[in-house]
Parts: sequence; C-alpha cells; structure tokens
Amino acid sequence: MGLITKTIEKPFMIEAIPVEKALSRLVSTEREKANERISRLEANQKELTSAIREQQERRKTPEEEARFILLKTDDQIKNIADLTFENTKKECDLVTNLELMTRGMNHFREHFQKLSRRGARIRVIVENINNEDLVKRTIEEIRPDRGDFAAKLIYKKRSLPYRIIDNKELFIRRKKATESGLPCVLWTNGWSIVQFYKENFEEAWNDPRAVSICPERDLANRESAKAQQAA
Repeated sequence: MGLITKTIEKPFMIEAIPVEKALSRLVSTEREKANERISRLEANQKELTSAIREQQERRKTPEEEARFILLKTDDQIKNIADLTFENTKKECDLVTNLELMTRGMNHFREHFQKLSRRGARIRVIVENINNEDLVKRTIEEIRPDRGDFAAKLIYKKRSLPYRIIDNKELFIRRKKATESGLPCVLWTNGWSIVQFYKENFEEAWNDPRAVSICPERDLANRESAKAQQAA
C-alpha cells in the first residue's frame, strides 16, 4: 500500500512514512480504483446499449437466435429501459408489485405518458396480497392523461415481475439485487420465451379473479385518442 519503507540489508528495518504522505497515497490509490471501475461500467453500458439497439432495429423472426443480457447495475437498467420505451410502437404489458411501482413512480409516469402519446396500448397487472386502496392510488399517480391504459389487481404471493414490449422483447426482474437494492433484470428477444410470458400474461389478465382497478377506456375513447395522436 506504500505506507512503509523496508531496507534491503539484514536485519530488516521497517519505517512508516509520514502520515500526511500516507493519507495522500491512499486517496490517490482509491481514486484510481474508482476511475477504473467507472471506466469499465461506461464501457459495459455502451456495449449493452449498442447490442440492444442493434436487435431492435433488425427484423425479428421466430428462427432468429435468442439473445440474453443480464443487467446488473441501476444505470444499465435505466439506460436500457429508456431506450426500449423510446422504441416501443404498439404495446407494453407489465406485471409488477406495489413496492416496485412505488419506488419507480416517476419512471413509470414519464414513460407511460410517452407511450400514450405514441398511441401504444399499456396494460398493467399488479400482484398484491392486500392494500387494494394503496394500489389504486398509485395507479392513479402513474396512469397517462389519455390513451389506451388499463390495470388489474391479482391477489397472489409475489412472483418475478416482467415486462413485454411489442411482443418482441422481454425484461424479467431477478432475485439478485443491484447496488441500490432493486432487482437485476434479464433481457431477451428469444421468441419462444417471449411468447411463453405473453400467454402467461393473457391468462392472468383474463382471470375472473382479477380485479379491474383502472378499466380499459371504451372504444370511442380509444378511437378519439388515436385520432388526436394522428392529428
């Protein structure tokens, strides 16, 4: 660590360097380590963003080789989520819970507003065992002002939340946590896996036990929203 000096001849003589110099060396060493970590994270971020953008721009088919990327940091998750929402064209199906929805309230509100202005359909399933009133209030906070948005509540134990984008991309929350305590995210474009989760979502959405906490707007309202978007 550079905090002592040692002679070559025997018997060895060891002496501590001055405190001010030692502290300066420690600070410099830690700064170098921090800069190296930041550089690696920035490089990983660029690589991940480039890889997902490339996949989004290509036409996907069931025969295309599936890709998987594990997002381990808050910055990676935020950057990829921002990029994905920017490229969403048709629909977003989301399964979440009250904790994640509360922590990411600003994030959901911002992106849902953008999706609604683009004419995309948004469906949200909230898994919760109790506190229906709090779920309803939270949904009201994040729902867009207009557009095709609906939410349902399912009383069940917590599972792994996920998000399906345009039936082409899947984001699955993992049990492993990031530095802030949020779940890591697995991204994939694997057609069979996306379809499996899509079927799972439709089954849950159409479950008669699901409670509608934000009903779908009627056809007239949906057509009106699309007309406003086109205008």
